[in-house]
Amino acid sequence: MTEVSAQAACAHLSAGLALRAIQQARALAQNPPSMECLRGKGGNSIVAMGRRVKRLRRDKAIVHALVAGSMKSPRIEIVRRAACRDAEVEHRGRAFAVDALHYDATVLYPRERREAEFVLSLTRHAVERFIERGGAGDPRDDLLGKLDAEVLRVLLGDPFVRSLRLDDCDLSFGVPAPHGLWIAGGAVTVLREKVIAGATFATFLGEREMGDDQRAYVAVAEAEGIAAAEARFPSLF
Repeated sequence: MTEVSAQAACAHLSAGLALRAIQQARALAQNPPSMECLRGKGGNSIVAMGRRVKRLRRDKAIVHALVAGSMKSPRIEIVRRAACRDAEVEHRGRAFAVDALHYDATVLYPRERREAEFVLSLTRHAVERFIERGGAGDPRDDLLGKLDAEVLRVLLGDPFVRSLRLDDCDLSFGVPAPHGLWIAGGAVTVLREKVIAGATFATFLGEREMGDDQRAYVAVAEAEGIAAAEARFPSLF
């Protein structure tokens, strides 16, 4: 009975902290910054781009902003955090309305006048399992900051996730984490009346929840990449 009570208390705490993180993200994104400031006048030199990015970093909804690339072909990388209580996410031909955190990753090439956009979403359920199963350490200590860091680790790491397209919404795959494994899928997300390709993290397995196959998948993904792990374990998820 004591063990059951402890599990129930942990689940209750996880649900409350996950909801609080989503509410906090919504509050910080009440007036989302416009990307127009990055496309405006002022020149496309590295210095001019750097000034515009520096101004954008002041917004609390921006979790990543920098000028990267080469002198010949510089790019601006921006990741904006938002949250919805009834976000529409499509996966495997079905549309779901879920509480979720959204991370809108935009890459602009000002000199070439082109850009790419990708949305990584964490459902409330995934955040709850991330907390409950040990992924967040002490979840009372800057949970939203830990989620930001985890998303940036994924977006800036293995290229498999960022390469997903609109027609990949039937894919399911795993993404290794420092203390477990995210279970994710390709997704189509509607934000600001735009249809954007992306990925949705649906749940999280801690180290205790993973079986031998999941551990083998993680080993391959960390050594050779997620694409190699998917080829080795095509039906695992």
